[in-house]
Amino acid sequence: MANCSAETERNSQALIDSQGNQWGHWPETEDPGIYAIKQGGWVIYVGRTGNLHQRPQSHCYGHKQAIDKHIRRTAARRLSYNFVVDPDQRCNERCYIHHITELQGRWPKFNRTRGDACTQCRRRLTR
Repeated sequence: MANCSAETERNSQALIDSQGNQWGHWPETEDPGIYAIKQGGWVIYVGRTGNLHQRPQSHCYGHKQAIDKHIRRTAARRLSYNFVVDPDQRCNERCYIHHITELQGRWPKFNRTRGDACTQCRRRLTR
């Protein structure tokens, strides 16, 4: 994909390949970044955040997104998550979703949009 860095592609592969962190054991870092929620070995959601410590766990209490409802209905032992620190997470979210979709061969089930991209990084992404 044009304008996506090789680092973003490598990080996307790592988000898929890593077994992940046990759901409920949140990262200690409060840095901005990208996180991927996994179930059954598949990335089912990719999100961005300004605080990696708070955002993944907020899905446990949310009511607006489909992923929030799915998490509340799913046993914690069936879920895991991975994350990468990325200060440009707002600009790179679309790249991560694109790469993860290509690498795992399917769109993350609970992502409803293509993700954000900065004006210097605009590109077309189809589901």
